[in-house]
Amino acid sequence: MHLIEAATIKAFIAANRRERWIAMLDSAKGRREQLDRLNHLRDLDERYVQWLDSNADVVGLLRAKGAPQECFVISPMGELDGRVMELEEAIEAIKNSMSGAIVSCVAGKLGLYCGEAGEAWGLLVRPDGL
Repeated sequence: MHLIEAATIKAFIAANRRERWIAMLDSAKGRREQLDRLNHLRDLDERYVQWLDSNADVVGLLRAKGAPQECFVISPMGELDGRVMELEEAIEAIKNSMSGAIVSCVAGKLGLYCGEAGEAWGLLVRPDGL
């Protein structure tokens, strides 16, 4: 498991689900199954999620919170999962994939959740970081 991925899970997944997420993502067999949960994710720690309107300027919001040029993507789409990408490119690819995903901008502090087909957008902000 990538260090950024682990920090993101620890920061934004609810405490009672974290260990399972980490164990499953660390397993080749379990990873695919766990990543599919991103489509309709119910495991986020709601204290650190700011739900957004579907037409929100997510790139602008992330930049305003300090997102750098590149981000790390966690996605059930193999061509996106585990990649470091330009932020705008990542958001566009996730929108086009129609799959859920988490974008980690600042590990353990700032990210974005996107549900399947853009059904839900959540700004992930943890001021204390991990």
